[in-house]
Amino acid sequence: MKRVRLLVAAVALIAMAGCESAEMYAEGGTGIGTSLNKNLETVRTTNACPGCDLRGVDLEGAFLQNANLSGANLSGANLYQAMLIDADLSGADLSNANLQEARLRGANLSGANLSGANVYGAQFLGAQGLTPEQEQELKGRGALFRNPSF
Repeated sequence: MKRVRLLVAAVALIAMAGCESAEMYAEGGTGIGTSLNKNLETVRTTNACPGCDLRGVDLEGAFLQNANLSGANLSGANLYQAMLIDADLSGADLSNANLQEARLRGANLSGANLSGANVYGAQFLGAQGLTPEQEQELKGRGALFRNPSF
Protein backbone atom coordinates (compact mmCIF):
# COMPACT_ATOMS: atom_id res chain seq x y z
CA MET A 1 0.00 0.00 0.00
CA LYS A 2 2.87 2.30 0.84
CA ARG A 3 4.46 1.63 -2.58
CA VAL A 4 1.23 2.50 -4.35
CA ARG A 5 1.01 5.81 -2.50
CA LEU A 6 4.63 6.58 -3.37
CA LEU A 7 4.02 5.75 -7.02
CA VAL A 8 0.90 7.92 -7.13
CA ALA A 9 2.77 10.77 -5.45
CA ALA A 10 5.68 10.43 -7.88
CA VAL A 11 3.35 10.46 -10.89
CA ALA A 12 1.53 13.51 -9.55
CA LEU A 13 4.79 15.38 -8.93
CA ILE A 14 6.12 14.60 -12.36
CA ALA A 15 2.84 15.58 -13.99
CA MET A 16 2.85 18.88 -12.11
CA ALA A 17 6.44 19.48 -13.20
CA GLY A 18 5.26 19.43 -16.80
CA CYS A 19 6.87 16.20 -18.01
CA GLU A 20 5.64 14.86 -21.32
CA SER A 21 4.55 11.51 -19.99
CA ALA A 22 4.33 10.95 -16.27
CA GLU A 23 3.73 7.25 -16.60
CA MET A 24 6.99 6.58 -18.43
CA TYR A 25 9.01 8.35 -15.76
CA ALA A 26 7.11 6.73 -12.90
CA GLU A 27 8.11 3.37 -14.36
CA GLY A 28 11.72 4.45 -13.99
CA GLY A 29 12.31 4.73 -17.71
CA THR A 30 13.51 7.45 -19.99
CA GLY A 31 10.48 7.30 -22.23
CA ILE A 32 12.19 5.16 -24.84
CA GLY A 33 10.48 1.96 -23.67
CA THR A 34 7.05 3.54 -23.78
CA SER A 35 7.68 4.90 -27.26
CA LEU A 36 8.91 1.50 -28.47
CA ASN A 37 5.84 -0.22 -27.00
CA LYS A 38 3.52 2.23 -28.77
CA ASN A 39 5.37 1.76 -32.05
CA LEU A 40 5.30 -2.01 -31.63
CA GLU A 41 1.55 -1.88 -31.01
CA THR A 42 1.16 0.30 -34.13
CA VAL A 43 2.99 -2.30 -36.21
CA ARG A 44 0.89 -5.13 -34.82
CA THR A 45 -2.45 -3.37 -35.34
CA THR A 46 -1.89 -1.49 -38.62
CA ASN A 47 0.92 -3.46 -40.29
CA ALA A 48 2.70 -0.15 -40.84
CA CYS A 49 5.03 2.15 -38.97
CA PRO A 50 7.23 3.99 -41.47
CA GLY A 51 10.12 5.80 -39.84
CA CYS A 52 9.34 4.30 -36.43
CA ASP A 53 11.86 3.54 -33.72
CA LEU A 54 11.69 -0.23 -33.25
CA ARG A 55 15.20 -0.82 -31.94
CA GLY A 56 15.59 -4.20 -30.29
CA VAL A 57 11.90 -5.14 -30.43
CA ASP A 58 10.84 -8.78 -30.43
CA LEU A 59 8.91 -9.62 -33.59
CA GLU A 60 9.78 -13.31 -33.64
CA GLY A 61 7.45 -15.15 -36.00
CA ALA A 62 5.45 -11.97 -36.73
CA PHE A 63 3.24 -11.96 -39.81
CA LEU A 64 4.16 -8.69 -41.53
CA GLN A 65 3.25 -9.42 -45.13
CA ASN A 66 2.92 -6.17 -47.12
CA ALA A 67 4.00 -4.18 -44.04
CA ASN A 68 5.23 -0.63 -44.52
CA LEU A 69 8.35 -0.29 -42.37
CA SER A 70 10.20 2.05 -44.71
CA GLY A 71 12.82 4.07 -42.88
CA ALA A 72 12.14 2.26 -39.60
CA ASN A 73 14.93 1.69 -37.11
CA LEU A 74 14.91 -2.07 -36.53
CA SER A 75 18.52 -2.30 -35.40
CA GLY A 76 19.00 -5.23 -33.06
CA ALA A 77 15.39 -6.36 -33.52
CA ASN A 78 14.47 -10.04 -33.29
CA LEU A 79 12.76 -10.95 -36.56
CA TYR A 80 13.48 -14.68 -36.32
CA GLN A 81 11.10 -16.52 -38.67
CA ALA A 82 9.15 -13.32 -39.35
CA MET A 83 7.03 -13.23 -42.50
CA LEU A 84 8.10 -10.04 -44.30
CA ILE A 85 6.80 -11.06 -47.72
CA ASP A 86 6.37 -8.03 -50.01
CA ALA A 87 7.18 -5.72 -47.08
CA ASP A 88 8.52 -2.22 -47.69
CA LEU A 89 11.80 -2.05 -45.79
CA SER A 90 13.33 0.61 -47.99
CA GLY A 91 15.75 2.76 -46.02
CA ALA A 92 15.20 0.68 -42.88
CA ASP A 93 18.02 0.10 -40.42
CA LEU A 94 18.24 -3.66 -39.91
CA SER A 95 21.80 -3.59 -38.60
CA ASN A 96 22.50 -6.36 -36.10
CA ALA A 97 18.91 -7.60 -36.42
CA ASN A 98 18.12 -11.30 -36.19
CA LEU A 99 16.58 -12.20 -39.54
CA GLN A 100 17.41 -15.90 -39.25
CA GLU A 101 14.90 -17.95 -41.25
CA ALA A 102 12.80 -14.85 -41.99
CA ARG A 103 10.84 -14.75 -45.24
CA LEU A 104 11.58 -11.59 -47.24
CA ARG A 105 10.27 -12.76 -50.60
CA GLY A 106 9.55 -9.72 -52.77
CA ALA A 107 10.51 -7.27 -50.00
CA ASN A 108 11.76 -3.82 -50.98
CA LEU A 109 15.20 -3.43 -49.40
CA SER A 110 16.37 -0.37 -51.34
CA GLY A 111 18.79 1.54 -49.13
CA ALA A 112 18.26 -0.81 -46.17
CA ASN A 113 21.18 -1.30 -43.79
CA LEU A 114 21.76 -5.02 -43.21
CA SER A 115 25.23 -4.74 -41.69
CA GLY A 116 25.81 -7.29 -38.97
CA ALA A 117 22.34 -8.80 -39.39
CA ASN A 118 21.98 -12.54 -38.88
CA VAL A 119 20.53 -13.64 -42.21
CA TYR A 120 21.30 -17.35 -41.98
CA GLY A 121 18.46 -19.23 -43.66
CA ALA A 122 16.56 -16.03 -44.47
CA GLN A 123 14.78 -16.20 -47.83
CA PHE A 124 15.27 -13.21 -50.11
CA LEU A 125 13.67 -14.72 -53.22
CA GLY A 126 12.61 -11.83 -55.47
CA ALA A 127 13.71 -9.19 -52.97
CA GLN A 128 14.11 -5.79 -54.60
CA GLY A 129 16.66 -3.05 -54.22
CA LEU A 130 19.75 -5.11 -53.41
CA THR A 131 22.86 -4.71 -55.51
CA PRO A 132 24.58 -7.85 -56.86
CA GLU A 133 27.40 -7.16 -54.38
CA GLN A 134 24.93 -7.02 -51.49
CA GLU A 135 23.34 -10.28 -52.65
CA GLN A 136 26.74 -11.99 -52.76
CA GLU A 137 27.64 -10.68 -49.32
CA LEU A 138 24.31 -11.87 -47.87
CA LYS A 139 24.70 -15.28 -49.54
CA GLY A 140 28.10 -15.53 -47.85
CA ARG A 141 26.31 -15.11 -44.52
CA GLY A 142 23.82 -17.88 -45.30
CA ALA A 143 20.96 -15.97 -46.93
CA LEU A 144 18.93 -17.78 -49.59
CA PHE A 145 17.96 -16.23 -52.92
CA ARG A 146 16.08 -19.23 -54.26
CA ASN A 147 13.60 -21.67 -52.82
CA PRO A 148 15.28 -24.05 -50.40
CA SER A 149 15.29 -27.68 -51.50
CA PHE A 150 14.40 -30.23 -48.90
